[in-house]
Amino acid sequence: MTILRINFAGNIMKAEHKRASDKPLCEVSLCKRHKGRNGAEDTFTWLRVTIWEPAEFQMPKLVKGSFIAGSGDAQLRSYVGKDDTKGTSLECRSTSFDIEVSDGASAPAGPIAHHAQKPVDSQAVRAGSSPADDETPF
Repeated sequence: MTILRINFAGNIMKAEHKRASDKPLCEVSLCKRHKGRNGAEDTFTWLRVTIWEPAEFQMPKLVKGSFIAGSGDAQLRSYVGKDDTKGTSLECRSTSFDIEVSDGASAPAGPIAHHAQKPVDSQAVRAGSSPADDETPF
């Protein structure tokens, strides 16, 4: 039974290729930046998306900087951070997705393949426009 189904879209900030029960999977982290108002600090919302058994041709495209959009079942997970702080993360088990590679080569035709996306500016990421990989909360 699915309680909450969500749609997601964004640039991959972190990607981990793994195997579980001898099946390939990829966990990607997406990040949404919320601009602070009236001098307040920016805040960030993270989403971890687990993709079970992506097609072989998709695995090399599931990397930092690629644009991904899809849908899946959402759930909350508790975690303990690097500094022993406890938190909760929103996670999605993807049931369908499309990828657009950041170098301009697009993925197979799908809903997002028709939308041009800017490549991730790695200098802007390092300059603080979005958190660094080691700041991923999970």
